[in-house]
Amino acid sequence: MLSDITNPHENARELLLTRLGLIPLIFDGGMGSQLQARGLVPGELPEAYNLTHPDIVMDIHREYLASGSTCILTNTFGSNRFRVEESPYSLKEIIDAAISNGRAAIALEKERCIRETSKKTASCFWISDRSAS
Repeated sequence: MLSDITNPHENARELLLTRLGLIPLIFDGGMGSQLQARGLVPGELPEAYNLTHPDIVMDIHREYLASGSTCILTNTFGSNRFRVEESPYSLKEIIDAAISNGRAAIALEKERCIRETSKKTASCFWISDRSAS
């Protein structure tokens, strides 16, 4: 996940630039289609799942990481003040929860991967900001 709570754009840019050309950058896939496969219905705000179903969002992130993604994007594709104005959640709540879910998924996947690597059955690699290390 390429973000940092204090200054997301500068730190993400620096993090990405330091890795360009050194390692393969493999991004995750569609979040919306994965949410639909897990129960999101038409008309429902996918970004609200960050708060109402964080376990589902984290599972999706973890599955992408486990399958080889080195970068995950938060579940904020359609997050803007116009889309969330009828939601019971504020834009800040949705975005904060999305960042928290991504960081938690990285931490959980990192723990799993380290356990598996200690058994010599897997290798671990991810890009994350300092707070997810």
